[in-house]
Amino acid sequence: MKFKCFKLLAQLIQAQAAIVLIVFLSGCAFFEGSSKPKPAELQPVSGFVSAKQAWVARIGSVNFPLEVNQVAGVLHVASSEGSVAAIDARTGADIWRTSVGGAIAAGVGSDGKITSVVTK
Repeated sequence: MKFKCFKLLAQLIQAQAAIVLIVFLSGCAFFEGSSKPKPAELQPVSGFVSAKQAWVARIGSVNFPLEVNQVAGVLHVASSEGSVAAIDARTGADIWRTSVGGAIAAGVGSDGKITSVVTK
């Protein structure tokens, strides 16, 4: 009989704790209504920045998420067919370009000294 009283008391305490937790988690909206702060109106765009294409470089088709690795002004890119290139970011000129001799499974990585790719 004593254990049933303790069990009933424990269940009552758990229920009260759950009610307090629900009220606490509902926040101020429970007490103050459901008004939410309104965002400020967006200001009109007054100025535009002109841009122009500086250069074009082609590496081949890419069938994986394109990874462009940039280290010290050099872009390292790779195509799905196996082409890997280091391109000068200012001019678009090839610093070097090679083929790994097989398909590439993921993008290129480089620390500026070593360039790596994952082949299939």
